[in-house]
Amino acid sequence: MIFPKVLCGCLLALTILGAVLPQPGWAHGSPTVTQEKLAEDYRINPGDVVSIIVINHPEFSLNGQVLPDGTFVFPILGKIKAAGRTRDEIASEIAKGLKDKKQLVRPNVTVNVVQQEPREITILGAVRGAGKLVLKENWTILDALGAAGGIASGSASAATRYEFYKADLFREAKVIPLDLAKIYANDPAYNLLLKKGDMINVTVLDRNQITVTVIGEVGSGRGGTVELPKDGSILSLLNDLGGVTDKAALSKSTILRKGKILKVDLRGYKKGKIENDILLEGGDVLTIPKLEARYKINGAVGKQGEQDYPDDRTLTLFDALTIAGIPSTGADLRKVKLTRVEKGVSTTEEINIEKMLKGDRSRDKEIQPDDEIFVPPTDPNKRRWGSTQDFLGLLGILPGLYFILRG
Repeated sequence: MIFPKVLCGCLLALTILGAVLPQPGWAHGSPTVTQEKLAEDYRINPGDVVSIIVINHPEFSLNGQVLPDGTFVFPILGKIKAAGRTRDEIASEIAKGLKDKKQLVRPNVTVNVVQQEPREITILGAVRGAGKLVLKENWTILDALGAAGGIASGSASAATRYEFYKADLFREAKVIPLDLAKIYANDPAYNLLLKKGDMINVTVLDRNQITVTVIGEVGSGRGGTVELPKDGSILSLLNDLGGVTDKAALSKSTILRKGKILKVDLRGYKKGKIENDILLEGGDVLTIPKLEARYKINGAVGKQGEQDYPDDRTLTLFDALTIAGIPSTGADLRKVKLTRVEKGVSTTEEINIEKMLKGDRSRDKEIQPDDEIFVPPTDPNKRRWGSTQDFLGLLGILPGLYFILRG
């Protein structure tokens, strides 16, 4: 019968045609969407729509979308991995498969990307252009931050103070803390490659976390609440604030930290080195009190009354007299008195300063806070020629005598 033969012929044709028809989800023919020019090494992603063209063999040419597992099914060859591979790599595999399966002798295969799967990331928080961004090939965190306009700084210095920010990368169910300083230094261990769906959140730390408060004897009147120095050292902080005053009790400085008081000895500051320099933390309160230790000096000196006892060094009798101003006349430097009270007992020692003026410091004494120094004036009725004061006075009139005699 003719009918059964025709039916058999139709079934055979359908069977042969079915061998080359694309699988569900694929469309036959050349691409109808103009693709964006991609880098040669662009790697296919799940969701990309690709076009496979076998030159002169349209029966093997098709368009379709890469499945979520990164593969697609090609007629005769079966499942082919696409995600993470270049177009040339995929084309080479298809060409080899068609040749090995004896479908074509010299297959010429081209793979194009018709449409990229929308690959977005999100950047939120303290950036200039927060929102969604289209993820480009091989983008790193630094690339994304740059595309978002960079960190939005609240002050002139904050733009380079990355430690003032907290940044996190949210990837699937993980939260990855980010080190912005290392990312901006382009350290590959920290400047990670981004993936579709990643979210970056940048926040400015609370002001208490990035500032310290300085109270007391700070130079230039620049105390108050200031930003932490980059290295966190007290030395850098005080240098930035213009140093300390002459009345600073450096040895009695303290740091109030989270309710606890830490004692810090800053006497080495003026020498540029603080022993056991404690690194500052956000919220610290550094107090540098005013000198309380004093001594007295009275009598025939230029500067009388209470004097501040320095905190960063010991003071000798000769030092104290030099600071007060040793007069050239009118003072009996042979009988300078040093009075000290210890355990309720007052003692007075008489010291000859004239010898010290001549270079003999053997009797120079270290004075202590609360000591009293008295330089007695000379008795005008008991002049003693040949003293150091007479010598100093004589030096003062010699120039005048010279001009008188010359004239």
